Amino acid sequence: EFGLVVEAATKADILIALNRFLLDRLTEGLNTVLVIDEAQNLSLSALEEVRLLSNLETDTAKLLQIVLTGQPELRDKLAAYELRQLRQRIAIEHHVEALRPDEVEPYLRHRIEVAGGKYEHVFEPGVESIFYGASLGCPRLISLVADRSLLAAFSKQRAPVPREIVERKAAQVANATRPAPPAATENRHG
Repeated sequence: EFGLVVEAATKADILIALNRFLLDRLTEGLNTVLVIDEAQNLSLSALEEVRLLSNLETDTAKLLQIVLTGQPELRDKLAAYELRQLRQRIAIEHHVEALRPDEVEPYLRHRIEVAGGKYEHVFEPGVESIFYGASLGCPRLISLVADRSLLAAFSKQRAPVPREIVERKAAQVANATRPAPPAATENRHG
């Protein structure tokens, strides 16, 4: 992503080139940030490599700021004993909490207005409880239900998005994202 060209392909050569690049950026007064989205999908060994990148520094400055974003499973993964050194280097930690039912409409309204729309023109009144029921307030899932509902309504040329479309898409998202019930155990008494 940085456009570095490294002649030799060894890991050491790549790290030397990266360090040189980061030093040049620091000299120019620039901060460099590595953002890793969906970091919960990285293996423990890949997360350890990320930790090693955090070692790139001078006596007075870090050369690379690292931001890990992901689902709640990332928190669980970072709790692994093998990643204790990475965990110790985390300076700021933030977790997005689930929205309350009364926060769903302002959340959707904001997202729509940022995109240049008007909430009243996009969704029929009273669908907020459907979004909440399918998502339990998780912003990512609220957005997923909204996206799927908007696509379905667009394909049927319906505006605002009617309640029945939101209900159908909410049910699909809820069914796909909720954990399956534990398998029934066979009765072995006898």
